[in-house]
Amino acid sequence: QGNPDALCELGVCLWDGRGVHVNQVEAKALWREASSKGSVEAAGHLAQRDPDYRAPADPAVIEAILTRWRERAAKSHADAQHFIGLSYDFGIGVTQDHAEAARWYQLAADQGCAAAQRALGYCYEFGQGVALDYGKAVQLFRLAAKSGYVTAQTNLGWCYETGVGVPKDDAEAVRLYRLSAQQGEPHGQFNLGRCYKSGTGVEKNLAE
Repeated sequence: QGNPDALCELGVCLWDGRGVHVNQVEAKALWREASSKGSVEAAGHLAQRDPDYRAPADPAVIEAILTRWRERAAKSHADAQHFIGLSYDFGIGVTQDHAEAARWYQLAADQGCAAAQRALGYCYEFGQGVALDYGKAVQLFRLAAKSGYVTAQTNLGWCYETGVGVPKDDAEAVRLYRLSAQQGEPHGQFNLGRCYKSGTGVEKNLAE
């Protein structure tokens, strides 16, 4: 029926693969529709996930988005804390600050936000805003992956394929890539295809 809040939430489900196959193109289309109907939260998703939207966006719109997220974060909403982290990570409406991003990700991750767990795991994997720690990266990817966060499943698969933070295990990498690929996660699909092409962790199969 075109309710902007419902459109926004459906976009989140499609972006993250929550109960549906990942479809980030459709997610952005839904956020644009919701944003046009006045959804500040949908505009926030676009600002943080779509550079084509972010570049020409009115600074007043970005500030309104951040104000909305800060109000929710002050009430300990994990999703809001995660998005403030993203804002600092990418310098959206604030000065880019990876350490501050990691701090916000940690607050959200401690509340079980899978997206924040995955983001914080990435910080630890590359020493971005925190000290490099592959073990912590794997721990966080695993937590998010167990919650069904498809991008984290791909991240964890990469750790197993490369032996980062865990013993190298190509078969486990393929299992995780397949899990995310079956849910439409594009990086999981690419990595699974690459494994079939090279015969890494699975029998070589160029047709597959």
